[in-house]
Amino acid sequence: MAHVLMLLGNIFKVNGGLTHAVYRRANALVAAGFDVTIFTSQFHRDFHGLLAEHRRTGTLDPRVAVRNLYEDLEASEELQGSPALEHGYTAFTDPKNPLARRVFNERGEYVAFELREPSGELDFIDRFEAPWVRVAKEIFDSRGQLRKVLYMDRAANVPDFAVTYKANGKAQVSSRLRNGQPISYFSHFDGKEFRSEAGVIVAWMNRCIGAQKNLVVLAEKREMLVPLLDVGGDDAKHVLCLHSSHLDAPYDDPAVVSSSMKAALSALTEKKVEKVVVLTAAQAEDIATLLGDSSLVANIPHYQVAVESRPEDEARNARRVVSLARYHPVKNLTEAIHVIDIVRRSVPDVIYEVYGYGPEKLALQELVVELGLQRNVTLNDHVEDTQMVLKSARVMLSTSHQEGQGLSQIEALAAGTPVVSYDTPYGARENIRDGVDGFVVTYGEGRVEAAAAAVVWLLQDDRLHRSLSESAKEVTSRFSQDDFARSWTSLISELVGTTG
Repeated sequence: MAHVLMLLGNIFKVNGGLTHAVYRRANALVAAGFDVTIFTSQFHRDFHGLLAEHRRTGTLDPRVAVRNLYEDLEASEELQGSPALEHGYTAFTDPKNPLARRVFNERGEYVAFELREPSGELDFIDRFEAPWVRVAKEIFDSRGQLRKVLYMDRAANVPDFAVTYKANGKAQVSSRLRNGQPISYFSHFDGKEFRSEAGVIVAWMNRCIGAQKNLVVLAEKREMLVPLLDVGGDDAKHVLCLHSSHLDAPYDDPAVVSSSMKAALSALTEKKVEKVVVLTAAQAEDIATLLGDSSLVANIPHYQVAVESRPEDEARNARRVVSLARYHPVKNLTEAIHVIDIVRRSVPDVIYEVYGYGPEKLALQELVVELGLQRNVTLNDHVEDTQMVLKSARVMLSTSHQEGQGLSQIEALAAGTPVVSYDTPYGARENIRDGVDGFVVTYGEGRVEAAAAAVVWLLQDDRLHRSLSESAKEVTSRFSQDDFARSWTSLISELVGTTG
């Protein structure tokens, strides 16, 4: 049996498209009979609770193993106890926050600030030395176990050393910091120093897998491909999974690749990597041209399952346009808002709702105010139940500069929501059948006006909308789960020389 290894930062409550894509693939592969492990490398204070929630909701199949650098305990290891207030110390509850308190020692010196969760478990403790100088920050997990200590530069009041512990109190990784960022790492599980976090991760993964054979290591981020080549030994097979475009801005020249992709392309050219998996035929063709070898490239797009109607679903709003996108420059939501500004001239009561997270939200909100669109445009937080949003919308709008495939586009089509999208690399032209289940707008001069015209047409023409909405649902047969599972099963079996 093949053992498939994947690497993520961690299991989070709010997950982006890449993480959801990894979960979907892991579920499909474990259902096909492969042994699948997702390794996660970042500390999260509620790792176990989040993992349990993902399993409960079906996001992650219980058969998919999930390991974390800071959560791996041997069977004989026990959890440490929670700290107690030292004898003779006095604690004063903050009158503005009953979960916070200041702690003083017997001499009346301020020594700690504590913050607790509503459950009563500690969140963190700031440690002080007289007079009011912070020397350390202790961070606890959701079970009240001390898991991380940040030691402070007393003059600058920023961390200059960090220690992260396992739940039994044993140090796992220490790191020196400069300006709050790690510059070296000390892994206590093997007694080695590393100059990068990648070195720690690779050493830990190799320790976990031991002498396992038939390993297939999937690199989900191009920056981690080269370090992951050291995972699993000479017999392991390595695959780069591209979740986004490999092109550099402005994304219009297939020969101009992003700097983050150059090391990965070199590894592929030198045959250190067995395959690169992309999500569209167009990107597969472009990368094959760059490599001069199409046998190194596999095109396996995301799949989309049929969407069932539920009692809690809202009725479709005839004036609602939505986008599911991070508030990030590459998603180009600035132009989406300008599209809606034009749409408003023909449809004054148009509603545009964006659901996402990211650094551009405040700037986009300022643009909404500047254009006087407060009654039309709402910038919402990320939502997990995307189908509830999509099934209540008349149109989905996508104005990204680039995509890997555009998972939200096929999710919208499955919900019967026509998509208006720029024809940017990659995905729109393969996801959307222009004039059949949406409109693909040429990415060039006049694109904002053209996208606005398409949105207005769909908002105003009920007959057109009904036709495109019915056709849109055919996306589940064009991007089927069975085809996805067969493609991945075939690829992995080919790599390890088995039949799954």
